[in-house]
Amino acid sequence: MPLDPEFFNAIRLDLIKKKYFDAKTVIALLEDIRMQAQTLNAENRRLRSQSSDLDLRKDQIGDTLLSAKTISQQIIREAEAEAAKILDEARAEREKLLQIGTEREEAARRETGERLERIRGRLLDCAEDISAEWQDLTDGAQTPPADLEQKVGAIAEQLFGKEE
Repeated sequence: MPLDPEFFNAIRLDLIKKKYFDAKTVIALLEDIRMQAQTLNAENRRLRSQSSDLDLRKDQIGDTLLSAKTISQQIIREAEAEAAKILDEARAEREKLLQIGTEREEAARRETGERLERIRGRLLDCAEDISAEWQDLTDGAQTPPADLEQKVGAIAEQLFGKEE
C-alpha cells in the first residue's frame, strides 16, 4: 500500500487515544511521519522519473551507437569498394600504357631496322661505286681522273650528309 495522504488520514486517532498516549504528541508525530512520507514519496516519484529518463537516454544512446557503428561499417565497405575500383582502374590504365609502350617500341625497332637496311644499301652502292672507280683507275691510266675528287666528295656526302 503506497504511503500517500489517504493512507495516513485513514488512521483512526481514537485508537491511539486509548493507549494512554498524549494525543497532541501522537498527532504531531504522525504529522511528522506524514510529512516525511510525502517528502519521500515525492522524492521517489522524482527519482523514478529520472530513472525512466535515464533509461530512455540509455536506449537512445545505444540506438545512436548502433546506428553509428552500422554507418561506419557501411562507410568502410564503400571506401574499400572505391579503393578496389580505383586500383582496378589504375591497373587497367597501367596495362594499357604498357601495351602502348610495347607497340611503340616494336614500331621503333621496325623503323630502325628499315633505316639500317637503307643505310646498308647505300653503303653497298657506295662501295660498289668506289670499287668500280678504283678498277677504272687501276685498269686505265696511272693518273686519277679529274672528277675523282668530286665523286668521292659526293659519296662522302651521301654517307655522312643528309639522311632521308
